[in-house]
Amino acid sequence: DGAATAGAAGGGGGGGGEDAIGHGGAEVVLDDASLLGFERQGHACVRSLIRGEALVALQKAVDEEWDARLLSVFQQKIRVLGLDAKDAAFAASADSLTSVDDARASLVGWCAAKGIEVPFLQAFNLHNGGSAASQAIRRVACCPRLGQAAAKLLGVDSARLYQSSAFYKRPGHGETSWHMDLHTAPLDTNSMLTIWIALSFVETLEDSPLVFASGSHRDFALPYWHSTRGMIEHSQRSYPCASHAPLRPGDATAHHGWTLHSAPPNFSGRTRRAFALSYVADDAPILPEAPAGEPFPPGLRQSPHAEDLESYAAWLPGLRRKHLFSEGKAGGAVSGGKGAKSQKARLVARHPAIPLVWRGAKAPVDGALPPLYISEVA
Repeated sequence: DGAATAGAAGGGGGGGGEDAIGHGGAEVVLDDASLLGFERQGHACVRSLIRGEALVALQKAVDEEWDARLLSVFQQKIRVLGLDAKDAAFAASADSLTSVDDARASLVGWCAAKGIEVPFLQAFNLHNGGSAASQAIRRVACCPRLGQAAAKLLGVDSARLYQSSAFYKRPGHGETSWHMDLHTAPLDTNSMLTIWIALSFVETLEDSPLVFASGSHRDFALPYWHSTRGMIEHSQRSYPCASHAPLRPGDATAHHGWTLHSAPPNFSGRTRRAFALSYVADDAPILPEAPAGEPFPPGLRQSPHAEDLESYAAWLPGLRRKHLFSEGKAGGAVSGGKGAKSQKARLVARHPAIPLVWRGAKAPVDGALPPLYISEVA
């Protein structure tokens, strides 16, 4: 498909702990062609990123956690679809559903009445939880070697785990619309990527692999001028489209947060299972919040799409409240020391729910700056 591909075998230092991805602690190798391809095309492929017993353990853990959260997965999808369609009653009905069978029937019935395909299902942040399966997933999601690979692809010093997601697309589930991941995140950054790991065989387009609009992450005009619908209807922009299929379990693709991508319907007759990890630069700023009754925050032309709202709803409001409290105590400034210029504090995505998984050489020493902030010269 003309896109970059790398092998995950390689030498280098040890991970200093349990090997969570099956490489004996070795660094994930990303050759120059892969790095250049990611930079130019916005996506790359890493074969056998997760391997051996680590892959088997990850498949088992994701399956177990998926089954345990399946009712909440259906409820989240019903809420999102209802809000998108301005069907408040359908969105509100999610909380009254008490069984997976009832939730599935509600979703299928509503889609049939609307004449739309049943969408894929997504579970957020399976790495956050108290079960043994969730802890096994966390060991992979927070593996320093994955964080190091993400930082290298993005060209940043340090990386945090922003989100984990499981995507199970059953036979007959419809296409995934064209979208950009950063359009659903409350982050004011270019430094984000997603590593999408196949947990089942994805051999042809009938298996619903990700399809990438190569070079779209460098198309400034697309998100600047166009709405979500405008991004979906992008055929006149003539992007070369590429897929890295066939993928074996453990193979992975990486795509930039501004890379336009989609997935076709699942016509394969089997469930397509995938697990995705999104990483951001350690200093990724948080977008401001829209005032009550206003559609957008001051100075912004739009707000993040609500598709992933439930992924960050547990930590972002508290982080913003802490920021406001700290600003009030500090008078809105970060001290720069004797003789330093006045500096304005800006909220960044530093929170225990977004753990630092790779600390580079340039990362500030703990305590050098307030952990919620980066500094901007006023």
